[in-house]
Amino acid sequence: MAQVQYDLSVVTVVLNDASGLEKTIQTVQSQRSLNIEHIIVDGGSNDGSARLAAKHSSVSVPSRSDGGIYPAMQRGADVATGKYLLFCNAGDLIFGDAFLQLAVKELNEVNADWGFGPIIELTQRKTLAWVPANSEANPISIIARKVFVPFPSFIINRNQFERIGGFSDKYKIAGDFELICKVAKVSSPTIFTEPIALFSAGGVSYAKADIAWKEEIYIRREVLDLSRVQLLKEQAKFWLRFTKWKFGKFLDILEKNFIKPSTSWRDKRAQKVPARYLSELD
Repeated sequence: MAQVQYDLSVVTVVLNDASGLEKTIQTVQSQRSLNIEHIIVDGGSNDGSARLAAKHSSVSVPSRSDGGIYPAMQRGADVATGKYLLFCNAGDLIFGDAFLQLAVKELNEVNADWGFGPIIELTQRKTLAWVPANSEANPISIIARKVFVPFPSFIINRNQFERIGGFSDKYKIAGDFELICKVAKVSSPTIFTEPIALFSAGGVSYAKADIAWKEEIYIRREVLDLSRVQLLKEQAKFWLRFTKWKFGKFLDILEKNFIKPSTSWRDKRAQKVPARYLSELD
């Protein structure tokens, strides 16, 4: 087990996104109030990302293909020495210059194993949406997805991360959800009062949401030891969710090609970012 040297290790994985990585690096370096180790794991890029990673990573991590995002995250976590881990992928930004410090302080004050908070999402339509953190979180509600834990706001004690086995190699898209379920099963989270991440939507979990949801069923079956009847209920919920998702995609096509409204139906449903945070986005 690596000796603790930093308040926080930020693990960033990247594959051919040099511009996004550069922005992420800038926001990590702007965090002056924390002793941060930034570990950048490049997956074998050919666009300059590997050079940026080599220049700015606190630990030298070879550029190579990992076969998926979670093995890459695990490779970064394996060399981390910080007390806590935060996974901030290329293109995602740490929000503000003091909110992350506050989150780590809140974890330390109650000696919590992990925590999460609200995030600001940059949608694929280049609009902003507020994703709040549910203060009623408990293990069952988190594992059942009744309470959503935004992974860009997820911070975990590194020792606890190692105790629960880190990321599994079973899941290609929902590995972050499995990690959350494993830690939720053994300890309760601290809910951060402020957002720590500006998250860019549009990754594989958006494009292949149906596959991610199927993986979530297997994760819940494993973590909660579901009975056959409970598993049937999970599958029924999947098909309802899948139907709504497909209908949403249909509405997107109508809007883009025929209706062309001034405000998307998705933006009308989204929560607005509280005004007090808008100045931080300038």
